[in-house]
Amino acid sequence: MITSFLTWPPIPGVQTEWKLEKVNRDDALLQKVVFGDVLDCKWQVYRSTETVKQQFSAAGFAEIELFFDEASIFPTVVARK
Repeated sequence: MITSFLTWPPIPGVQTEWKLEKVNRDDALLQKVVFGDVLDCKWQVYRSTETVKQQFSAAGFAEIELFFDEASIFPTVVARK
């Protein structure tokens, strides 16, 4: 199975996995405007990498690989049974 997920953003009270030094602030603001203000998207399904690994293990997957983007925002999961 190949899928991806969003890790928690830097919000108060939540530990983020984002590498903030790798995030371009101008691009992040533009993305917020397009997805949040224009398209009115409500991102709600954030996961930590540990939670994702546990979920795949619980579903019977034995081989679980995570591939990270430069800022660790949108990892890709490759899992095999």
